[in-house]
Amino acid sequence: MNKKIASEFAIGVVVLIALVFGIIFWFGGQKAQTPTIPANTLPDVVSVPVQEKTISPTECVKNNGASDYFSKNDLTYWDETGKEITFSDVCLDSNRLQEYLCSNSKEYSTTQFDCPRGCSNGKCNRYIKVIYPNGGEIFRIGSVRTIKWKAEGVSRVHIFIHDTSLKNQTGFNYIIQDNGTLDAGTGEYNWIIDKRVLPTSKKNNAYKVQVISDEDPEVNDYSDNNFSIKNYNVCKDSDGDDQYKSGCVQYADNENQGSSCDTCSGNYLNEQICRNDKLEEKQYYCELGCEYEGKCKKP
Repeated sequence: MNKKIASEFAIGVVVLIALVFGIIFWFGGQKAQTPTIPANTLPDVVSVPVQEKTISPTECVKNNGASDYFSKNDLTYWDETGKEITFSDVCLDSNRLQEYLCSNSKEYSTTQFDCPRGCSNGKCNRYIKVIYPNGGEIFRIGSVRTIKWKAEGVSRVHIFIHDTSLKNQTGFNYIIQDNGTLDAGTGEYNWIIDKRVLPTSKKNNAYKVQVISDEDPEVNDYSDNNFSIKNYNVCKDSDGDDQYKSGCVQYADNENQGSSCDTCSGNYLNEQICRNDKLEEKQYYCELGCEYEGKCKKP
């Protein structure tokens, strides 16, 4: 019995040893089947950066680059977050303009301006005003007269002569040769009155000057009333050399034109008269004194 137990024990030990070696050899075989990649054959690792949102720095841009009260302009501003904001020049009321300006490349500011001729559509109204001749004057052909005007928001101007008695294309002509332009800021032009540039008309007392913007023809102005152009000397005395009436003489020749009125110097009257279509002065002694408006007191 003891022999049988010993024999079975020996067989169990052998089986156990065989099982252990079998497991060891099986794991070794699995390890041998795993491929080995040399270190120098590993692929390069590509670094992909994280895409970040680009935020524009604070910036200020105005489309005309400068202050201009007579043009409506936009200002574009980017804040710290990159948000785009646009401001437009605006009329606060019928006369006051608020304009947006870039203080520098990164900041903006506002300024207010009182428009001389009113505000509309985010800008001051451009204007031209004829000062002279403005009606009632008498000019002599061949004389030199200075046309005068005021202008705001205008760079260049044309000047025309109109005969208001004519309604067609013959009723006007340009004064500056070849319809040239002048710097509006000068405000005046010495006009040699040439008969050849006057509109064809039998009348000579229905003229007006027009000053017109070269940039915007709708910006223009005329003489308020008609003036005359004569081809001879003109002299008109309103009181007819009457020392007891105050009056003025209107005159025009090749050298001078204008109006001269009667005045007092103590008890003497300086009476303005016409002689041979030219202005002259005649002096009267006023026995009862000379009144301030230029006439002798009646006895």
